[in-house]
Amino acid sequence: MDWEPVREKLVAAVKDLSIGHPYVVIDGLLGGWAKALAEEADSLEFASKLLPHTFQFFAGGQQHFFKHPGRRYLDLDAARQEGQPTSLTSHAPRLMRFAVDMLPDLVASLRAAVPKLGLAETAPHVKLQLTTGEVGCTPCHYDTSYNDPTSLQLSILIYLSEGWCPEWGGELQLVPFLEPPVLLAPSFDRCVLFLADRRLHRSLPPRGPGVQKHRWLLTAWLDGTRVDAPLWNSSQLAPSLQRLLAPALHRELYLEALRQSLPPYALAREALLREQRQQIEELEKDETLMGLLEGLRELRAQAQAEDADDASKRRRTATEAVRSSAKLRHGPSSGAPNRSSASKCWCKLEFQTAKGLDEATW
Repeated sequence: MDWEPVREKLVAAVKDLSIGHPYVVIDGLLGGWAKALAEEADSLEFASKLLPHTFQFFAGGQQHFFKHPGRRYLDLDAARQEGQPTSLTSHAPRLMRFAVDMLPDLVASLRAAVPKLGLAETAPHVKLQLTTGEVGCTPCHYDTSYNDPTSLQLSILIYLSEGWCPEWGGELQLVPFLEPPVLLAPSFDRCVLFLADRRLHRSLPPRGPGVQKHRWLLTAWLDGTRVDAPLWNSSQLAPSLQRLLAPALHRELYLEALRQSLPPYALAREALLREQRQQIEELEKDETLMGLLEGLRELRAQAQAEDADDASKRRRTATEAVRSSAKLRHGPSSGAPNRSSASKCWCKLEFQTAKGLDEATW
């Protein structure tokens, strides 16, 4: 593969992210190399190198482990290969070269071209993922989370399912904090980039013939020192606060995604749904957070009702919406807090966020 034009495309895309674009799509990123990487992915799967996606959960006071029937993966970066780099290289030399040589070179280029992101010198975490079957999809999540805080700054997704038809589903759904979701088909050789700490997303289940097809995804996560830091002039809520409120703000989406991503017979499904509902209820019991959520829900409803072309012109900022809605809802006649106390609540939230709201387990 001629790496230089690929690297240039990726650097240009990350520059767009650094000035405020919510995500960037590059179709045809790898060219002829995409087919070669897809063939090597099949070779790894045939050689039984992929591992089942496994997680632990609690139910009935006991710890349980669940192996997902529709999701498998393989770490490709040297730090996570569990002592089998030689074996992987023999089955997938191009994939390994991409993960071990080319992506670190990309990091060096990005550090020089986009210093604003504060990307770290550490090698990227690279994972090959395979999803199949009716529950071959993922729940709503941020790549940077509260229960497993990381330094992940940038997510790069490359789809490697040759011949995938749009009607087969399996789309990547990006969920802007206050705007309607965006659906992106997992088209062959399509690359999607976004900032790991501020882009809620999930993958949708496949449909029709897609249920029986393999859906390959090659993902690279780049570490950085600016996670949760303000990167541009913006009146949006801090990324850490967005991640805290997202389950309650997008309640139905979170619950739907959990139902779709786990078999109906699985004990894990009911346990995780119950835990998710409890987390949402805890958020909504907090008076300060609930006032903020009500304002954000009003703002989101306005955005969804507006035409996409002029939504950005007429939508108020999150801060203005919360303060003005607090004034309207909690005027003196209601006996509830006035605008002054609402502002104090806002300051309290900012202080709590600075102290570390990531101690919660949302």
